[in-house]
Amino acid sequence: MDRGIEKEMQPPAGAPTKGMIWWLLALAFLVGTAAVSLIELVLADVGIQEEIPIPAEMGEGHLVIVAPGQEHLLLAKSLPESFSFHPSWERLPAREEGYQVLLPRHLSIPRLPEGWSERFRQELAGWQWVAVGPTSPVQRRDADEVDLAQELGRARVFFRGPDGQQIPCDRWRFGRWGCGLEEWLWVGPTQLDMRGVNRSCIWAHPRAGYELVIQFSRVPSGSRLSGRYGLSDSAVAVADGADVGFEVRVGQVERQFVAENRQGFFPYQVPLDGVGEGPIDIEFVVTAENDGRRHFCFSGAIQRRNTGSFEDLP
Repeated sequence: MDRGIEKEMQPPAGAPTKGMIWWLLALAFLVGTAAVSLIELVLADVGIQEEIPIPAEMGEGHLVIVAPGQEHLLLAKSLPESFSFHPSWERLPAREEGYQVLLPRHLSIPRLPEGWSERFRQELAGWQWVAVGPTSPVQRRDADEVDLAQELGRARVFFRGPDGQQIPCDRWRFGRWGCGLEEWLWVGPTQLDMRGVNRSCIWAHPRAGYELVIQFSRVPSGSRLSGRYGLSDSAVAVADGADVGFEVRVGQVERQFVAENRQGFFPYQVPLDGVGEGPIDIEFVVTAENDGRRHFCFSGAIQRRNTGSFEDLP
């Protein structure tokens, strides 16, 4: 071959060949894919299994976590089995017994219930561990409300088909009941925007063709059961989204409500005067003909007529 022609066919000195360009593009793609996968891992439900040191003085018991935006760091094997998330701007719940609070070092602990105080506090690895409880045994028995979100760990949750077949949601993990189906089919405390306001409530996504049943057994009776229900703002953004049926059963008393496809967190109330003085059973039933993006949520609390504790029930 003529040397002059051969010289013209060669690429200029220092210029990358097409093969090198494709190689660089492929490398950039792989790096980008790896970065996206890492981000998805951080944001996924399973989170990063990071060990969180627990002070020896804390012992066992329910854990309330106040960690906005950092929940994925807390899905660790070292956490107690029973825990729930709580917003930083609301007063801490008044449970029958004291419990532990975990929050980042830079946050202040939310307001304590009336008559409660801190029993222990320690900082470890950038986190605050705080044990809280009633100041005296007498005040511990004076809870005037039973928040069902705090008792969800003892509830029974399942899907019931038209033929009576039951699909249990029996995996209690990370403070929620998993149903072993699609990733959005679970029942547990969460926070959703409803009419522009961030609300604490119990996530209960329906499944088309089934009833989602949430049962609470042997709950102390009271004067009434009340709460709110509704769809998240993101769910209402679906113009043709289906309404969600919401039924409450207490003994022979039944109340039926409908969460229409519109913004709001709507109140409901079930009088309990006719259900007797002893412990009661409560059943919530959630249904939808079309379950597409039905981000349904509700709350529930019993206003007490007596001061007995769960431990006093026969």
